[in-house]
Order: sequence, then C-alpha cells, then structure tokens
Amino acid sequence: MKITPRYVAIGKALSRQAVGTGVVGVAEGFEGHHKNSEHYHHESKVFAVIKEIKIPHPVPVEKHIPYPVYVYVPRPVPVHIPQPYPVHVEKTIPYPVKVPIAHPYPVEKKVPVPVKVPIENPVPYHVPKPVPVYVEKNIAVPVVKPVPVPVRIPVEIPKPYEVIVPIEKKVPYYVSKPVPVEVKEIVHKPYPVPVEKPYPVPVVKPYPVPVARPQAYPVAVPEYVKVFVPVVVQKSIELPFGHHPVHEEEEH
Repeated sequence: MKITPRYVAIGKALSRQAVGTGVVGVAEGFEGHHKNSEHYHHESKVFAVIKEIKIPHPVPVEKHIPYPVYVYVPRPVPVHIPQPYPVHVEKTIPYPVKVPIAHPYPVEKKVPVPVKVPIENPVPYHVPKPVPVYVEKNIAVPVVKPVPVPVRIPVEIPKPYEVIVPIEKKVPYYVSKPVPVEVKEIVHKPYPVPVEKPYPVPVVKPYPVPVARPQAYPVAVPEYVKVFVPVVVQKSIELPFGHHPVHEEEEH
C-alpha cells in the first residue's frame, strides 16, 4: 500500500476530530514515520485468543436421604346404622304433553331475484415492452481506515528543586571570659641541707624457715594369683548302630 498525500490529509483531519473527542491523534506521527520509507509493506495485527480452561473444583451436591415421616390419621368414629335403612330416591316418570299449534301457520320460502352488482372495469394503460426492471447494484466506495501511528506525548519529568529549610539559630548571650592577671609569688632562696654520703638504706634479708619434707612409706598392694577350678563338660561319642551312646566327662 503506497502512502499518498491524500491519505496523509485524511489522517490529519481524523486526528483533529479525535483530539476534540478525547482520543489521542495519530496522523502527524504517521507522516513522520513514513518520510524515510516510501512503501508501507504490511500492517501488524495482534489477535487475542481467549481459551477456556476447565479447572476442577469441588461442587456441593445435595443428597436426599429418605427418612420415615409419621402422619396423623384420625380413626373413624363408630356410628350406628340401622339395617335396613330407608333411602329416598327421585324417579322421573314421562307423561304426554300437548302443545297448541295455530292452524294454518306461515311458511317462509326463498325466491331467487336477480341483483345487479357494480363491478369496477379496469382502465387500459400502456405497458412498455420489454418491461423495465430496477436492479440494485452495489458500488464500491473508498472507506477511510484509521492507521495507528506513534505520537509523541509530552511527559513532565520531575526535576529536583532547592528547598529552603529555616534553621533556628540560638540567640547570642554574654559569656564571662577569664582575663590573665599577673600574680607575683614570693619564692624563698635555696638553703644548704646536710646529706650523709653514703646514706644508709635498710635492706630486708630473708631468714631460714623450716619446711616439712614428705617422706616415702610402704603401702600394701594386693597380689592376684591364678587358681584353676575344675569344670565338668559332657561330650557325646558316635557309636555304631545297636549301641547306646556313652557320655564322657572332661575336666577343664
């Protein structure tokens, strides 16, 4: 499909109408999009396929369980009935009835009478031959199809801005500042002090202290001696057929 100036003008007109109704215009971006490419090869279409997926889920089912229901049935009350008892029955008996008829009596008879009925005679009119037949024919009319075109929409990008934060400053107050003052101190002159040379130094000398020394003494250690105890063990000996087994006793 070749893009012509006519389609571009139609797209611009549609974009103006769409912007007036709240729909984003697409004609200006369409012209800029196809400036570099002269031919528009194909249109991309996206189809959404909805597929029904059955997911098993529990469904509550009501199950009717029969149960006995007791219905109150009133028992008939005994009523005394005489045997036999009279019964009144109405019976119709036909009887002849005479109806008076007037003689002679009139008799109606239908007599046919000719009647003229007005009939509308058709007026002759001219019919052309062959008879014209009107046939409706569909004529192809070009329909403007909106083509989606990317349009640049201005977007506000947030930018950092300076925020002035007030800082509370403390009120200055007076502080006493020490001032150095010259002080005169009386210093006595040095005087000679007699010092013995060499001067005696007390030295602590260690003196001998008696310490208890451990001495070895004999300790009784138990001795283990092996003692053999006789144990009786029975041992069976296999003999030929017909002899009784003899058990031998061994001492260990």
